[in-house]
Amino acid sequence: MLDWGVIGASIALNISRWVIVLGLYGYAVFGGCPLSWIGYSMQAFNGLWEFLKLSSASGVMLCLENWYYRILILMTGYLPNSTLAVDALAVCMSINGWELMIPMAFMAATGVRVSNELGAGNGKEAKFASKVSMVQIHNHWACVLRYCLNTSGQNGINFHIQL
Repeated sequence: MLDWGVIGASIALNISRWVIVLGLYGYAVFGGCPLSWIGYSMQAFNGLWEFLKLSSASGVMLCLENWYYRILILMTGYLPNSTLAVDALAVCMSINGWELMIPMAFMAATGVRVSNELGAGNGKEAKFASKVSMVQIHNHWACVLRYCLNTSGQNGINFHIQL
């Protein structure tokens, strides 16, 4: 094919991200919800300072997490058998990412549901949605722990809980 390698992948990712941005802007301006966009106004900047304070703290947290992983990989590269160590770290980080996707999805869905209920003035339903989400997350982690305990010692997998 084109044999562009990493440069081609980064160009494709850049183009796909811009398509998403332009598509969302086009949907907001020209989309199927004519009442959702009434144009730019000063009302869009109400509460901007509070939003910036919350989002900057979240951004710093995400940057620190990203830098932590980069520094961890860099330090792992200095180990004696660095190829094996970096490969094992990549597998562990991938499993960790997959494992956290399910609770993150529950939390995102709960955030949307709770905000919708609070916006509608239904405090009891928002509280109930929060409780349901916490039970689901608890059940997920219970299943993960049960799986880890059932597979300990099989196929070379060792999982130890120290009390």
